[in-house]
Amino acid sequence: MKAFFTKTIIKHFCTLFFVAVFCTPTFAQQDIITVPNSEVLPFGTIILKDSNTITPKDSVRVAPSVIMGLGHGMDLAVGVPLKINTNDGHTGVKGEIGLKKVFFLGSSTRLTVGGEINPYLNSATTPDFLTYAHVTQKIKKTRTSISFFLFY
Repeated sequence: MKAFFTKTIIKHFCTLFFVAVFCTPTFAQQDIITVPNSEVLPFGTIILKDSNTITPKDSVRVAPSVIMGLGHGMDLAVGVPLKINTNDGHTGVKGEIGLKKVFFLGSSTRLTVGGEINPYLNSATTPDFLTYAHVTQKIKKTRTSISFFLFY
């Protein structure tokens, strides 16, 4: 009897999960796993964003940022991420400045190039940097897209 109820609960949970995931509308977001995508903001549009990461063993990261649409397929992102190391109490503060340009290669293909520099604001350490390029192909029939990404 107990196994029957357990199987029924799991079956209902899975059904609800798939209905929630596949039957609700979804929208593009600015970053997916902190990697810039090919979506670009219209001129004058601003997004305020806060990304938080908590690692139970060693750190907490809070990263407020502002993303601005510059027009002509360009976005500028500026932020100040803060990382608190819970083991030793050390706090790291970085700047985050990123710029991307999207080239529209037809109605459903985009080429994005960009870069980001992250200078440390409270220590004499060489800044981190990222340069990237990716090609994104939108698949209209499924309302999805696929990207091929290169970075350095």
